[in-house]
Amino acid sequence: MAEREFAGVVYGKDSPYGWDMQYATVNRITRADLQDFYKRYFFPANIVLGVWGDFDTAGMKAKIEKLFSDFAVEQPPVPEFPKAGGQAAPGTYLAVKKDVKQTFFSIGQLGGGI
Repeated sequence: MAEREFAGVVYGKDSPYGWDMQYATVNRITRADLQDFYKRYFFPANIVLGVWGDFDTAGMKAKIEKLFSDFAVEQPPVPEFPKAGGQAAPGTYLAVKKDVKQTFFSIGQLGGGI
């Protein structure tokens, strides 16, 4: 609760950084959405592969290059991440939940590429 409320206060409820995830929005994500995301961002040009063990370096490099030779290495431009908007609003904010016996304090400032 503290993290959710903190992000909303710092970034604003209308910012993607301050949005509150809800089951209704998460449940709208389909298998096809996940597959499309994976295809868009996960391919050899976007990863680092580490190989560890006792092997011939030149031979291993040749095997890896052959294995990944049919993968495309170009990707369409990635959309720009939204800028954190709003103005800093210094103050003390309180979120009360009476059915718990824990207290959390958060201190922070506006960030995210302003």
